[in-house]
Amino acid sequence: MTAGGGNPDRTRGRVHLGTLALLAAVVLYAATAPLASADVIYLLNGGRLEGRIVAEDERFVHIETAVGVQRIDREEIDRIERLDDPRAEFQRRARALERFGSAEEWYQLGVWAAEQGLAEQARQAWERAVVLDPHHEGARERLGHVFFRGRWMTEAEARRAQGYVEHEGRWVTPAEKAMLQAGYVLVDGEWVHRNTLIERARRAALERARELARRREAEEQGRARQERVAGGRRSGSAGEQAGAAAGDEAQPEARPLRPRGAGEPPSPEQLARWLEAQKQQARQAEEILGLKFQDIEEGPLLIHTTQPVDSERFRSFLRDLGRLYKLETQIYNLPFDAPIWPGKLQIYFFKDKAEFDAFATRIDDAPGAVQSGGYFIHGADARGQAIFHICMYNTDVGTLAHEMSHAFMARFNYSRKVVMPWINEGVAEFLRVSVAKEFGLGRAGDSSQLVAVREMLRRNDPRASLAHMMEKADIAGTEGWAYAVSWSLIDFMVAADKKAFVRFLKAVKQSDGSFQGDWTPADAEAQKRAIEEAFGVSLERFEQAWRSHVQGKR
Repeated sequence: MTAGGGNPDRTRGRVHLGTLALLAAVVLYAATAPLASADVIYLLNGGRLEGRIVAEDERFVHIETAVGVQRIDREEIDRIERLDDPRAEFQRRARALERFGSAEEWYQLGVWAAEQGLAEQARQAWERAVVLDPHHEGARERLGHVFFRGRWMTEAEARRAQGYVEHEGRWVTPAEKAMLQAGYVLVDGEWVHRNTLIERARRAALERARELARRREAEEQGRARQERVAGGRRSGSAGEQAGAAAGDEAQPEARPLRPRGAGEPPSPEQLARWLEAQKQQARQAEEILGLKFQDIEEGPLLIHTTQPVDSERFRSFLRDLGRLYKLETQIYNLPFDAPIWPGKLQIYFFKDKAEFDAFATRIDDAPGAVQSGGYFIHGADARGQAIFHICMYNTDVGTLAHEMSHAFMARFNYSRKVVMPWINEGVAEFLRVSVAKEFGLGRAGDSSQLVAVREMLRRNDPRASLAHMMEKADIAGTEGWAYAVSWSLIDFMVAADKKAFVRFLKAVKQSDGSFQGDWTPADAEAQKRAIEEAFGVSLERFEQAWRSHVQGKR
């Protein structure tokens, strides 16, 4: 998931800093508030997890919490409390009120149910309260009703009565809806067409690329002078020689690839230089934050961690990383050791949220990421140094799979060309669900997403269409419907023809060898062409087959 920002060199991950608001990208995925429920796991480190235990064996306990199903190693568990099921308790209390319960008693039952995390049961109790007393203020407010023009009504009814209309999950005036549908967005009180914003971002990215190219050229010249000095072939003025000596102190810089056509893999020399720059970034972060990272290199991975590396928590995280990486390369049809990273895939793994938050705000300048369980960031900092890494502080494999997918997409085809949000988020959600199944964590949300898309198709919701998704310039973290539609499209592509799916990804990541389209996505026509050429059918037939896939999927 991703959310907006102003640096056109950054792409995001599950709070995506507006995938297409061109590329300040931080990928945000899930908040971590506890879920009041039936079972409580007390951890040896003093933490606790509340939820419902859905599976367990001799080694692991799987508990469903507010952020999904999590796997806990028994070596990390102090004790488990299995409490009475609050659902059963609700039914018992509801039966006691069935014949003679007052509106206030039903209202209080709803309050109790809400405190137990039983949202649906709470709603039922409050609805029963307003049947008995239509003017029960507490129950009305809990149901989200408002008192308007002398009567209680739902928020939607009140909004419509005030003249508002619904547009993509928001209430706006008819005039605002017309502007939004015409492609305009409100920026600092001014309506600006999104094509204008894209062009502004493209120009800014182009200028940034030119500046980076100038820096690289100067660096190469300095390196050449150093080589001449080292070889005893001093030449040039005293000023040039002094410049060469000063260059000895320059830190290596992780420079992004300049794409050529389908893209070219980096040379071993580039990889070594980038890897050294990544390690230097970690050392700089240590100085700023007062932390100490241990660097672990495992194949294509570079992990910086404040966790004890001999702890079971870190060993488990490392095992999961390996399995995830293998699964990701299979989906993207890449060799396991494909040299697609600027060095290695860099992952920061913190021992607690406080360290994670400090790194997000002070190192990556991504304050929105503190609301997530992990994120991916891609771009360049104020010094032009490449930024490309994943940050995590928990061991949720779904979050890690989502963010890792954004990292793969950012470098797929050795190209920095970005893709539309529905592709980026759809692939990330597909990987999250695939990982959940691979790790034995249940369906992890695909069933609820499937239900949501089916309902949208049944209502002929215009948002559930390729045309709408192809034009959608961003997916907000609150737009669950967009994540569901995106997931269903990618799920269909992989099921229909995995090789065609990879051809489609390569087409939308194709670069022309210049920086012209480096930070701009494929437009609707290019996306249509990519689908038709990859799958060999018209867009109309493709969409019809996708709809049939959604309706028939089990």
